[in-house]
Amino acid sequence: MALCAIVAGATGCPPNEAIVCGSKTENAGSTCASTYDLCAGGTRRLECSPSGGGVTCACIEDGVKKRSFQSDDACNVTPDTLKKRAATGCGWELDED
Repeated sequence: MALCAIVAGATGCPPNEAIVCGSKTENAGSTCASTYDLCAGGTRRLECSPSGGGVTCACIEDGVKKRSFQSDDACNVTPDTLKKRAATGCGWELDED
């Protein structure tokens, strides 16, 4: 057990997979996407496209769509605000490392 604690401490990454070690946001007109690479492994991706006067965003965890949510403005916001939309709409904790 002590070895695990040392290894976790040496990488600087806490055991919480929700910690984001890298992110990338893509906007292309009325669509947008954001990818969050988690510190302990795995990826969260948000893909949004127009739908019924608003935007529908898909919450994708490690390549699998888990849920979706509606947003009026998801593709017209800053990357930080989009991350907040993803955290709320997908139920993700996307804290920075």
